[in-house]
Amino acid sequence: MPVIPRSTLSIPPRQRKEIPRATLLELKESIRDNTLLHAPVVQQSGPDTYILVAGERRTRAIDLLAEEGLPFIYNQNSVLPGYIPVVLLDEALNDIQKAEIELA
Repeated sequence: MPVIPRSTLSIPPRQRKEIPRATLLELKESIRDNTLLHAPVVQQSGPDTYILVAGERRTRAIDLLAEEGLPFIYNQNSVLPGYIPVVLLDEALNDIQKAEIELA
């Protein structure tokens, strides 16, 4: 399970423009109280930089936890505030395959 500093992850402008705050707060509480079920999917864009491919709501809910200094559990491991577990996307995927993952 790769865990990266949240500061190394950017959300491309093609992602959602607005997510209702109530939805994010509900997801934040679920992650805090239960666990993160699926890590966001990212693609490495440089030596220490990543671009979000799928999981914007989860990423933003994790940001809310970090703002409060709260850790959370993913895959039976504690994740410290300011970090995010990720699934690294295979660089061999073409643009159509990446778009399909974004929509899923």
